Amino acid sequence: MKTNNVKADAKALTFSLRVVRRILAATLGGSVLLLISPPGTTSATAQCRAAWNEVATPLGANSFYSVGAVGQDDVWAVGSRYDGVDDRPLAEHFDGQKWTIVPAPIPGTGGAYLRGVGGSSSVDVWAVGYQTTQTGVQKTLIEHYDGAAWSIVPSPNPASFASYLSTLVAVASNDVWAAGYSW
Repeated sequence: MKTNNVKADAKALTFSLRVVRRILAATLGGSVLLLISPPGTTSATAQCRAAWNEVATPLGANSFYSVGAVGQDDVWAVGSRYDGVDDRPLAEHFDGQKWTIVPAPIPGTGGAYLRGVGGSSSVDVWAVGYQTTQTGVQKTLIEHYDGAAWSIVPSPNPASFASYLSTLVAVASNDVWAAGYSW
């Protein structure tokens, strides 16, 4: 990040490090464990471990792949949930107190997975991943949250058997980058 505003850079870096220390998402043996460190924790990671708290999520049969914070009390976790037939996109939101499921649209038949999430504000959150068609082809999947609901956004798919998006960064509402692979 190149800028002449050292104070703003330091503040952004401090916020980013605080968010990284505050949020850890992991899937362990089929159960989901989301951990949040208490506000004000500024010690090194090794010293923070004892301060982590487990925060319950609404569903137990799900897998999280990415977590992204727009603010201290505006955090998203994305992944997939099994509905008894196939895997479906999953988005959960943390408001500083509790996690809630925010319905994510299903792009069609076959499995669908969200693998990366990020946003520039609480009304501009993006998630990326992939969907598997009935023929087994994997296609990119991009979804956008506008502050009220998630919607599917058309995304490019190279002529290949598998196209997959796994991460993204939203620099601003008109400057969003996604990365993945195709083969």
